[in-house]
Amino acid sequence: MIDQYKYWNTFPGQIDESDFLRQVGRTVNGKPISRSSINLIVKDILFKLDIKITDCLLDLCCGNGLITAQLASHCNHITGVDFSAQLIRIANRHFVRENIIYETADVRELPDKLRRFPFTKILMNACIQHFEVNETRLVFESLQNSASSGAPILLTSIPDKLRLWDFYNTPERRAEYHLRIKDNTEAIGTWWTQQEFSALATSFGYTTQFFQQSSDLDTAHYRFDVLLNASS
Repeated sequence: MIDQYKYWNTFPGQIDESDFLRQVGRTVNGKPISRSSINLIVKDILFKLDIKITDCLLDLCCGNGLITAQLASHCNHITGVDFSAQLIRIANRHFVRENIIYETADVRELPDKLRRFPFTKILMNACIQHFEVNETRLVFESLQNSASSGAPILLTSIPDKLRLWDFYNTPERRAEYHLRIKDNTEAIGTWWTQQEFSALATSFGYTTQFFQQSSDLDTAHYRFDVLLNASS
């Protein structure tokens, strides 16, 4: 797949700074998703992660803070983390809230100050696809070696390998997919089955609860969400 780290450190700088949805790839057929879709994504996160006003949330791969800022009024504190300095700069310019701190950091190896803080909930919203399998293991290892190791983790919008052809759903799109795989430029990233993801999570001591996305979302036909809880 494409070099995600290079991509997200360059692409946002090529987009108008006020085009927040396009900056973080929230588009369908090149057009930004609707406000109602954003509201539904926020509502789903609040429900599935059971966010309460007392929670301290760690928002991994927070991007430009678009979703982070909308979650802020529902919890006590949020720390948003992203490796892209460009996206964190935009977050600090446009999505500042009194109870949000944005940090530039690699979620595969969280800095000590974040590993020491006992977050009560963890979110990875529409980002795990950007990691290869071994990189995903590094993310979980970093969380396991932190004060937040027992916190529930919600991972949203994971591309479903069993529904790959529901996304590449025409002969032209399928030919494009095969060409991109051959050239190592496939844009979606890592596709998972629920069984594969469950096996990985179990190896780190988590139970899994899978969710189908709301049918009102443009991604519902080929993505799923999962909630991880530490095994008792």
